[in-house]
Amino acid sequence: MMVIEARDLEAELDYQMHMYHKLVSTKAGDGNEGHLGSNIELLLLKQLHQEFNGLRSSLRAKREHASLLKDFRELEEVDGWCNIASTRNRKRSTFRGVNSQLDNVSSRLPNMNSIISAINRKKSMHTMILSLVASVCTVSITRIWNLTGLSEALNPGNLDTTGQTGW
Repeated sequence: MMVIEARDLEAELDYQMHMYHKLVSTKAGDGNEGHLGSNIELLLLKQLHQEFNGLRSSLRAKREHASLLKDFRELEEVDGWCNIASTRNRKRSTFRGVNSQLDNVSSRLPNMNSIISAINRKKSMHTMILSLVASVCTVSITRIWNLTGLSEALNPGNLDTTGQTGW
């Protein structure tokens, strides 16, 4: 933005100096007017140079500020990643502690593993028996239903022309 402003000022100054040269060259007179014109040109050039230096230093300051903000954001991001890593390490150490305690308990009570596995075997056997009973009941109900003719009564495609069911 400041570079554009500096270029605009420079273009405007060049235009004004060109117009001044035209004015001075069209006037016929002594050499003092030419000397006066060059003094004005020098003053204008000095003023332009001062403005340009001011804009350049302001641009440098803004670039430095943007760089510092970028560095700060990068540091915040790194800090966030460090916090995540620290949290993960704490969770891992907690799980390691729990696993070591379980290993410690299981080593103290070797019969506990056999009891737990026996309970799991009995549980799976009960699940299989329950599944078998449910299957037998489903098959039995389906056969009884077919034998009594309930399936035909509930089937809407089995209506005769009078609209009555086959019962």
